[in-house]
Amino acid sequence: MTTSVLSETNAATLEPLATSVAPRARALIMTFWGDMLLPWGGRIWLGSLVRAMAPFGLDEQNVRASVNRLVQEGWLTSETVGRRRELSMPAPRLEELRAVQARMYRRTPLDWDGLWRVLVVQPASPARREALRRELRWQGYANLAPNTFIHPRQDWAVLAPRLAARELEQEVVHAFEARSVLGASSPAGLWPLQDIAANWASLLDLLDGMSCAPKKDPAAAFSMRLLLVHALRLTVLKDPALPHGFLPADWPEMPARDAFAGVYSKVAEPANLYLRDIVQRADGSAASFVCLEEDWRFTE
Repeated sequence: MTTSVLSETNAATLEPLATSVAPRARALIMTFWGDMLLPWGGRIWLGSLVRAMAPFGLDEQNVRASVNRLVQEGWLTSETVGRRRELSMPAPRLEELRAVQARMYRRTPLDWDGLWRVLVVQPASPARREALRRELRWQGYANLAPNTFIHPRQDWAVLAPRLAARELEQEVVHAFEARSVLGASSPAGLWPLQDIAANWASLLDLLDGMSCAPKKDPAAAFSMRLLLVHALRLTVLKDPALPHGFLPADWPEMPARDAFAGVYSKVAEPANLYLRDIVQRADGSAASFVCLEEDWRFTE
């Protein structure tokens, strides 16, 4: 590990932010890929990625080890160009990443069709039961019964490829949609609502101290943007996006999203100036900024 150079950009603002977010290398690389690299073509020389991660105290050895793990897990692909490695993301993983991005940057509550997505599972072993449970929990499902999981939104067509990639799709014996017609209590109580609300409230508290964005310092803007997006990503991944009609009136999600959008709008372009200097392809050519269809961040 190298010593963080955040202090060289804006110590008063960024060091507390870095301490609060405390990103892990692999997760931070995924955040960088989704928020920053995709609009620059989605391909990068390993050396450029090392440079991008340096402000966060990650040295070349740490980045290389994290990249190797991501390649082994199928999240990244590596191609040799001369004596350099160029990294990209395969199409199926790219679709998963874009799905997370869509969840991250919305500004209004999602509509709900009133249907719960229900899975009935029959794992072949305790180990596969635990693997399936962890995957479904990560996807935002909750236990309705010992072998039954529900989610308010996710379609089987979205979940099936992810389970197949982990050889878990055969553990699901039924997948269907159902509408609640009996019972006074909401299924929302199956999820840890207090913990989810606390995550959004913590993000909002973090953003309250970010009003002075470093517009004139591209390096500081880059660091702030990536750390804040990472904090948002971690919060979103722990939220199953329950219908707002089931949630308390003071639910802190939308205030946090609005505050995030305000800070993000101040650091996005200065951060792009920094990215223009560091993002290179393996052949030495500079990446070009492209406006992607999904690059609609924080528009109404």
